[in-house]
Amino acid sequence: MLGAADAGLLDWAAANEVIVVTHDLATLVPLAWERVERGQAMPGVIFFRQEYSPGRALDLLVALLEVSTEADFANRVTYLTNFEGLLAP
Repeated sequence: MLGAADAGLLDWAAANEVIVVTHDLATLVPLAWERVERGQAMPGVIFFRQEYSPGRALDLLVALLEVSTEADFANRVTYLTNFEGLLAP
């Protein structure tokens, strides 16, 4: 079943109050929105474009988390897709 592993990941994240970071726009992001629509717990999903290197994605994630709280991500998908110039190269 398409998305079965993603659904399990979102179940685990909700049970453990963990925000999921992904570049899977095709399956994980729609499943996250389905959870929200059904009123299920969803601590949050942060989506990065796949072309970001792991180091660049980590730098952006750290910058975002420094100015955010867990509540800022609850029951939503945060799309980090256009952050060129946010951090020094």
